[in-house]
Amino acid sequence: MANFAQKRAARESIEGTGTVVPDGLELPAESVEGILAELAEKERDIDTTDSEHDVLIEDGNETDAQLDAVDAADDAAADPADDKMEAEEDMPDEAAEALDVAQESIRRRWGFDHRTSVARESYGSRNRRNVARESLWEDIKAFLKRAWEWLKEQGRKIKDRWLKFSNQGKSVQGRSKKFGEQIKNLGKQKSGKDKLSGGFIKDLTIAGKFEGTNPASLDQVFTKKGDFAKVQDEVLAEMTNAVDELANASEADFTKTGKKAKELADVISSDLKGEHPMLGNQVFKVETEATEDGDSFEVSTTVVEAEHSVESDISTPSIAQLSTVNTFFNKVGVEIEKKVKAYHATNQKRDRYEAAIEKLLKKVDGVKIDEQGGEFSKSIRLVRKMIGATNQFLGAAERADASNTKNLVSGLNGLLVAGIAAYEKK
Repeated sequence: MANFAQKRAARESIEGTGTVVPDGLELPAESVEGILAELAEKERDIDTTDSEHDVLIEDGNETDAQLDAVDAADDAAADPADDKMEAEEDMPDEAAEALDVAQESIRRRWGFDHRTSVARESYGSRNRRNVARESLWEDIKAFLKRAWEWLKEQGRKIKDRWLKFSNQGKSVQGRSKKFGEQIKNLGKQKSGKDKLSGGFIKDLTIAGKFEGTNPASLDQVFTKKGDFAKVQDEVLAEMTNAVDELANASEADFTKTGKKAKELADVISSDLKGEHPMLGNQVFKVETEATEDGDSFEVSTTVVEAEHSVESDISTPSIAQLSTVNTFFNKVGVEIEKKVKAYHATNQKRDRYEAAIEKLLKKVDGVKIDEQGGEFSKSIRLVRKMIGATNQFLGAAERADASNTKNLVSGLNGLLVAGIAAYEKK
């Protein structure tokens, strides 16, 4: 009964992704379809975590902007302008209340419990503006820690997914062998089977064109241009170096953070900036922006649907074409195992990156905003943005790699099943 339920769940999940399930085919957990079903479930969990990280970045940036506004008010108060007396006035009640309201919702969302109310603080010789700066600084440090925790959690989930990919590579090779035996025994095409339709068409579509019977084009996207592990390694190396320097820095080194931000943006831009067609009629989009001094730093990485339509049906492949497709299907199984090895190497670099962030967290823990000079807090705020952007990039690159892999396996498997079913046996 449990086995039946597992098969049914696998079928329902696969049907939702457009994968064809052959009639009478067993679906044990280690089968191609069974693994695809498990991967679909894990992908939803990973996507939810990625979405939470997007909110984490937005809230962190909002807190950073609040601190910029308070610092600007401090600068205005120190400026010997004609309106000096008005500028030197402490933060008004309404401004303090507005700041409390804005930050309270953010703090509740992330469970921060360190902040003192600016509006209700008993100040003595300390003014509201100083209390606001110190409180916002504590929030920013907390966001840095939360980004590190997210990185570790997402890493565990991605590791589990790659273990499934390893099993999938072996299953693909086993399935290809069975397909090869079936193709050898195919006879004439069945009547009315000159066209095929199914979810595999979208899986094997690149920029609006079905490439299922063109292994060279599929290979270009999957193994040639799809080397996301290499770019992740470069970004991880750059960021680990930047965070390590800060964790070990003297005050003079803090001024180098902006240069590191620019270098990180350049690393990502040099290999990936722009739009990259993916399987499944999707596009991997990368945009970067950093000023020469690194004060402004943004990296946007997303996987979106391509602005192309997908064919509703395709001509039934010839037996020779099915044989060629199946040969490539076997190669995909081998390549997936290579990707798993590349992932393990990348994961070791990810571990070093996490360790560098942990060391930086120990350095900033307990540090007040003005204790090590303005450059220190400025550098920590910038590196928080760099870590957030790096996390987003790593998540998007992993999502692109996983999506290409799943769509290729699902699409080829579905095409071969449908194609074989369109022919009589000898």
